[in-house]
Amino acid sequence: MTKIKIFLLLTIIGVALFVPALETKAVETEPKIAWASLPLYSTYMAIEGTITLPEGVLKVDFYIPDSDYHILGIGGIDSYLVIYNGVTEIFNEDITYFHGADLVGWYSLDLAQLGVLGATEIVIVITQTYSVLPSGYVGDDAYLDTYDSLSFVYNAPYDIELSFINLNLYSTYYALKTTIEVPYDTRSLSLYLAPTQFFETNYGGVDSEIVFYDIDDVELFSLTYEDLNSINGFVRANLIPYFTTYEVDVGETAYITIIAVMNYSQLPSQLIQYMNDNSSITFNDNLKLAIFVNDGLEENYELFYNIPTFYTPTKTGYSFIGWALANGAYYDFITPIEAELLFNDNLYLYARYSIITSGDPTPADQTPNSVIDSVLATVGFNNDFGHIIIYLIVLVITILIMVKIQLSIMIMAVAAIVITALFIYLGILPFLVSIFAIGLSSTVLLFNIKGSD
Repeated sequence: MTKIKIFLLLTIIGVALFVPALETKAVETEPKIAWASLPLYSTYMAIEGTITLPEGVLKVDFYIPDSDYHILGIGGIDSYLVIYNGVTEIFNEDITYFHGADLVGWYSLDLAQLGVLGATEIVIVITQTYSVLPSGYVGDDAYLDTYDSLSFVYNAPYDIELSFINLNLYSTYYALKTTIEVPYDTRSLSLYLAPTQFFETNYGGVDSEIVFYDIDDVELFSLTYEDLNSINGFVRANLIPYFTTYEVDVGETAYITIIAVMNYSQLPSQLIQYMNDNSSITFNDNLKLAIFVNDGLEENYELFYNIPTFYTPTKTGYSFIGWALANGAYYDFITPIEAELLFNDNLYLYARYSIITSGDPTPADQTPNSVIDSVLATVGFNNDFGHIIIYLIVLVITILIMVKIQLSIMIMAVAAIVITALFIYLGILPFLVSIFAIGLSSTVLLFNIKGSD
């Protein structure tokens, strides 16, 4: 019995070592809104915040800090927000239109929805309950200036114009290159390079990279595509940690240069046109990429914000059923995509078919793995952690049954090997866990065979 307990304990501890730990980090920034006191009447005061809008802004998010002095209205004057195009007022509404009865918190203005695309300035006026301006309340490094916050989302996507260049290191090294001006308040970028078999993250010791420069053409820092995981498809980079590491201020970056190293020296016909027609970059947004996989091959790509566009694939001799998510569930193309369904801002969708027969359709491309994952998805176990838990449950129950019927430790080791092999065949057991479990079971089996001789 002691050997059995040790065997189970080692298996569980060893497998647990390979379960990955997840860490989530949040980044907070403090760009400024320029606040000033605004006398309305001799006994009433208000605070005025002015936001100058860069060209191409699609959405504005700003935060108003808490204050005992804020009030929705006083003396017949309401807190309000005005949007201008140049000197022309194009929108005017009370604050309650955006935020109800609560003045404090985040405001999100969708300029397209409000019909004010092309606006140049937003002015926020918040009435106050005092008649004398409190010390340290507005102005440089004052309370409102310290705790307000502002971010912009730009109209996406910006086109990219790539050029084919020789890197001048050796005659056989070539790349696609482009230089792009960036908005002054850029905090993240979403870059999409149309997928091609010719890109390499590193080729001949040369990195594909994104290099950041200031207005004087001085390099601030660079990100290699090895930092960003992949050069093909969609990459989103949160720049705030890099600004902190390299001591770069928000707004200091003037332009970036993108260099995508290629594994050939002869330019394929129409490649540049293909890349320029299908590549783009967006700043401070939530753009995502849908990757449609048909019959095991990535067939189509689409950039989207909340919901990708449905289309019908084909497969000879089969009837298309629908698009399945990585967790096995079918997607309805109505529900906005949530972050947990994305991998590095990529959404994978898999075509599902049934064989065309005279009888009931039989799912054609449901492998044992996809069927099991579809079942496990209902309880959130369709991942490595869930697979390991299921494996351990099956293993422990099997061994406990064998203990109950008093089978030998040798037979239990053989059973453990068989169970592990089954999970490996189904493709739902992580590689390192498989190696550990097989190795441990085989070791126990060999020691018992020698002990019986």
